[in-house]
Order: sequence, then C-alpha cells, then structure tokens
Amino acid sequence: MLNKLKKDLNIDILSPHRFRHLYATQLLRNGADIYSVKELMGHQRLEITQRYIDFTNEEIKQNNFKYNSLKNFE
Repeated sequence: MLNKLKKDLNIDILSPHRFRHLYATQLLRNGADIYSVKELMGHQRLEITQRYIDFTNEEIKQNNFKYNSLKNFE
C-alpha cells in the first residue's frame, strides 16, 4: 500500500513513521494545541512531540507575523 501511495503521490520517502510526522504537523497546522498532539501521539514528554513537527521556515515566519503582539508597538 505504501509503495502505491508513493507512486501516486510522486514522493520518494514514505513510511509509517513519516505518517506520524505528517499527522502531528497537520494537527498543529489545523489549530490543535501541542499538548493535545502530545497526547494523541502517545508521547510521555513534550520534547518528543516537538521533534515530530515539520514546519518550514516560511511557516514559522508567517506564524510570527500573525501571532506576535509586539508587531503593534511603534
């Protein structure tokens, strides 16, 4: 099944472990908080969950612009 998905999606690396990374990242992108993601992933420590998050530098910059309350100070 993974080989068919790899071919259909035209991606090189796909594994059950990679699905966990995608799942965690998508949960956060869609508004879940990291503590909920930690529990859903079955992790004991938040640091482990943080390793699963695959945000791009552009996403990090956009989040900073969107959520940084200091941007309103002149």
